[in-house]
Amino acid sequence: MKLNVSTVKAALKAFFNYEASNDDEFLIEYAINERIDYVKIYCNRNSIPEIMNSQIIKMIMGEFLYQKYTLGGADALGVETLALVSSINEDDTTIQFDKSDDKSTDTLILDNLNNLRRGSRVFLMRYRSVTKKE
Repeated sequence: MKLNVSTVKAALKAFFNYEASNDDEFLIEYAINERIDYVKIYCNRNSIPEIMNSQIIKMIMGEFLYQKYTLGGADALGVETLALVSSINEDDTTIQFDKSDDKSTDTLILDNLNNLRRGSRVFLMRYRSVTKKE
């Protein structure tokens, strides 16, 4: 699997049903370069083994979606406003949703995007080197 714009576009469509446009290509290219640099620095490597590409694509998607979200909010991602459960009554099963525009929905989205863009530390540690490697 190659780390390029077309691969990331296909992955965004497959995993998030997000149809990336031509306008998104610059931001995708930025996300690719940023996450590759992040992995190289974190793992202390000059190049990245191809076996890492599938995990790095997840990180690239997370970086891209994070940048889209910080630039335009949930509307930029085509995500409807989340409704968080505010209370549940057990008898007759009443569930109330909190649809207010508080920071809890932003925090929830940003936490998930940050987890995705950082990648699995356990996975990255497998390829981390004490001395600089190719």
